[in-house]
Amino acid sequence: MTKKIIAVLMLLCLTVGVLAGCNRREVDKKTHDEFLEVLPGAKNFSKVDISGKNIPSTVEEAYYDTNGAGFVIKVVTRGYNYGLTIIVGIDNNGVITGAKCTESNETWGYEEGLGKQFIGRDINTYVDVQAGATSLTVNGYRNGIGDALEAYEALKNNVETEHDHGNIGDVGDIFDNIFGGDSEYEVFKLVMPDAKGFDKINISGKGLSSTIVEIKKETSGLGYVFKLNAKGYQRGMIILIAVNPDGVITAATCI
Repeated sequence: MTKKIIAVLMLLCLTVGVLAGCNRREVDKKTHDEFLEVLPGAKNFSKVDISGKNIPSTVEEAYYDTNGAGFVIKVVTRGYNYGLTIIVGIDNNGVITGAKCTESNETWGYEEGLGKQFIGRDINTYVDVQAGATSLTVNGYRNGIGDALEAYEALKNNVETEHDHGNIGDVGDIFDNIFGGDSEYEVFKLVMPDAKGFDKINISGKGLSSTIVEIKKETSGLGYVFKLNAKGYQRGMIILIAVNPDGVITAATCI
């Protein structure tokens, strides 16, 4: 263990403190399937903390795909009646990948097909969508889409996820459950995407915090990735933190 890595442990502790506000929250199967309809290619959805964010009041929930596909924003707005509930998938370029009405007090059926007309639109072009339903329904739907896009713009560079895992149990088992289909190499690349490979560092007997489960050294010299088993407000969580050779944290994520 180099002195540089030991010196950075205090920074890691601070980072864990910042990330300790996130708890993993898995959505139920029905919701997960609906999210996949509007955000194809997504894998795991983490709920984003939207409290205190400058976003429209119609936005009830936001989720970020941990696999990097983008966001799903849930909006409850008014068409002819209040309660028009829409989920909107938005990729990392701000382009709508899907939209679906999940609840409605409208004349049921009209609003079901509206979402497809917004696919491929962004914050500059969604207003151009026209449809044949009653104008209040269409306008309400369109306004809801706009609110979701506005929320995306506010959240895209400031994602704080909520995680609600239950008891943390064995960190290795949880890590495997979350990323069972991915190689460990790909998982560590979440925080060091340019990595060529990783070598495991022996940390036994080094007197490190028990929070640190594993340290990987990137084989081409980009730095190190730390895997931590930390505790949030109530629950356990797994954190990956990338550190460059100068001891500077370059990325961190809750998984």
